[in-house]
Amino acid sequence: WAPAPARTPRVRDGAGRVELSTVLVVEACARGEDETSTTVADVGTFAGVAPSTASRFVRRAAEAGMVKREHHNGDGRRAAVELTDAGRALHERARAFRLQRLQSTLEGWSDAEVLVFVTLLGRFAEAATNPTRGAALVPVDGDEEPRDTP
Repeated sequence: WAPAPARTPRVRDGAGRVELSTVLVVEACARGEDETSTTVADVGTFAGVAPSTASRFVRRAAEAGMVKREHHNGDGRRAAVELTDAGRALHERARAFRLQRLQSTLEGWSDAEVLVFVTLLGRFAEAATNPTRGAALVPVDGDEEPRDTP
C-alpha cells in the first residue's frame, strides 16, 4: 500500500486527483463513524501499515481537506480523525465507483454463480484474516523477500 518514493499514486475523482492513501483514510473513518472516534492507530490497522505511515496518510488526507485531525478525548497522545463533508462526499463517490465496477465485472453471471462466488470469497476473506490460521509473514533482515514464520 505504500506509495513509490518518486511519486504518489493518485486516482481521478470528480474533484480532481486523489491519493489512494487518502481513500484508505476516508474508508477507515467511514467504517468507524458509528462507533467512537477513529484514531491514527485505527487507520494504520485498517490499511495494514506502520503507525508512522498511517500518520503520514492522515496528514495528507487532512491537507486535502478530507479529514480533520484533533486531539483524542481523554488521551492527549492520541489523535482523533474525523471525516469532513468533502471526505464524506469522497467516500460516497468511491463506494459508488466500487459498486459500479463490481456490477460491470459480474455482468452476465447468473444469480447462482454470483451466490457461489460471494460464498467462497467470504470464506476466503475470513480465512485470510484469521490470525490463528496459517503462518504469518514476517520481514527478514536486508532486502530479502518476506518469509513464512516457522
